[in-house]
Amino acid sequence: MHESIEFETAALSSRSRSAVSSVWDNVMQPAASLADDVPWHGDAVTPQWITGVVGATYPGARAMEVTQIGGDNGSSARRIISVEWNTEGQAAGLPERLFTKSTPTLAMRLSAGRAAPAEGQFLLQLRPFVPIEAPRCLYSGREPATGRSMHLMEDLTMTHGATFCRAHSVIDRDQAEQVMDTIATLHGTFLDGATQHDPAFLRSYETFFHATDRNG
Repeated sequence: MHESIEFETAALSSRSRSAVSSVWDNVMQPAASLADDVPWHGDAVTPQWITGVVGATYPGARAMEVTQIGGDNGSSARRIISVEWNTEGQAAGLPERLFTKSTPTLAMRLSAGRAAPAEGQFLLQLRPFVPIEAPRCLYSGREPATGRSMHLMEDLTMTHGATFCRAHSVIDRDQAEQVMDTIATLHGTFLDGATQHDPAFLRSYETFFHATDRNG
């Protein structure tokens, strides 16, 4: 069943709406069942929602079961989910492992959530034209009224055998050089109008961090 917030929040400030909505989401834990729902958390993803956003263009494809199999929290809530498809979905080669990035708490909505629209535009519009190892994004959405946001991507640990570093991870010189090469490729692709794809919607680091300071 599609659940929605039924109390009046229009008169509240943006931050207050996000605060009220995040509390409501964590208490009620609404499931996302319609394709136009923005899930409040990776745990809220349902087979119906996955069918609508991933399988809709594949005739007869239907997600039968969705299982959360791991994840952690940081600036956003990251979850790995397993998807069981029907015969049509399997025949179409639809992904059986996916990665979600959501913003269930107020702190997440004021940081990662505010950056979510630009991040989603990058993943969907610019990422396909950059020759770097980064996930393929299948869905990106943000709901301004509540601050919810969600990115749905391929699980690189499954598709590329990737291992993700932590703040304390030690890397060698070759890996450090690969990091620099990746950053150079990313920025060089869009430097001085080198491509027809306009990255102007992306905010500078300075603008982003100043906004973070304002949000506390």
